[in-house]
Amino acid sequence: MRGTLVGLLALVCIVATAGIVVTLAPATTASPSVIEPPPGEAESVDMQAVTGDFGALVSASETTLRVDAERIQLEVKVANTDDQAEIDQVIDAFLTRLEAEARLFDTRTAEKATVPRDERLDGRLLVDELLAQQHLAITRIASLDDLEPLIGHRGDTQRIAELYQLSTSPARESLLDAQLDPTTNRVATMRVTNESVMLATVTDGTYHREMRRMDLRSDGDRDTVEHLSVAEEIVIDQYPDTTDTRALSRFADNVYVVERTAPWGVVDAFVDGIYEAVFLERHRHWLTEVTFEETTSVEGNNLVVEASRTFPSGPMQIAVTDQEGGAVDASVYIRVDGRWIQLGSTGTDGTLWAVEPPDDFDIRVVTRSETVTLSVAGS
Repeated sequence: MRGTLVGLLALVCIVATAGIVVTLAPATTASPSVIEPPPGEAESVDMQAVTGDFGALVSASETTLRVDAERIQLEVKVANTDDQAEIDQVIDAFLTRLEAEARLFDTRTAEKATVPRDERLDGRLLVDELLAQQHLAITRIASLDDLEPLIGHRGDTQRIAELYQLSTSPARESLLDAQLDPTTNRVATMRVTNESVMLATVTDGTYHREMRRMDLRSDGDRDTVEHLSVAEEIVIDQYPDTTDTRALSRFADNVYVVERTAPWGVVDAFVDGIYEAVFLERHRHWLTEVTFEETTSVEGNNLVVEASRTFPSGPMQIAVTDQEGGAVDASVYIRVDGRWIQLGSTGTDGTLWAVEPPDDFDIRVVTRSETVTLSVAGS
């Protein structure tokens, strides 16, 4: 199942230990997805590729120190105040500021993703922003837990924590782990349209993807979805291949979360109560359950290289064997937009998982004595 998404601009971000390559590609989106662009969305714009160093995108220590300092300042203010009304005022002001910060994430993402027709997209800045949000959000959530003895049980703290959770995902966490640990390899695909951001990665036997529509998110408490079962029916209708509801809850303001199982894994669908539509989806595909749609192979120098693919920006398996079918341990590189990036090693079983770029790409495998290159046409 291969869908098409027409957007203002699109980019592919191949992330490895060595750095980031950002290159533009046709605006196709991985299936299954129900997040579609609005009618009349602008035609795609031809943008130049950009590159950037992945080594200094997020300063985790600075974020942690700032959050810890603000927590200590709050504790000191409360400790130096005897009047309960003043204490409540200090706490309310603190929580109000955190809520504003959490709500600002969407605006900051949109600013990094929106590019006038004649200007250049800096994909590095967008990755920087997404990972900065991930780290700040998880740090804030942990800090709120630590502050519970001081703040007490307040509905505001849970709601604010949920607002932060809307800007976190396993896909971002995977890339953040790679940034914080330079020995960790991660490969990801990112695509941006004028109204949506998609990020996908493979890690620990699982394919993670998040896709978010920026124009379907509404603020406030005006719910049109009257019951959780209504949100569930919306998700069931939009994800017909899912089989069972694992979790169903009201999440922050007017957001409803429905977790559904599927033959390929799990989808968490976030429904906006006013639009009655999914504005955020998080997919988990178990790699052991992946069904390949296409396989491209090449033989040469006593090696056989195969790239088994699923859908654009979906999980892809690279296999290297000898002429007799035995597994070969080889270093694997991928070239997108003319730059080679190392993906890792096939190991003793001769296979390596990656994320399929949606445009033409090349795979090169290197052993101690042989080199083979496989060219793959984009879907």
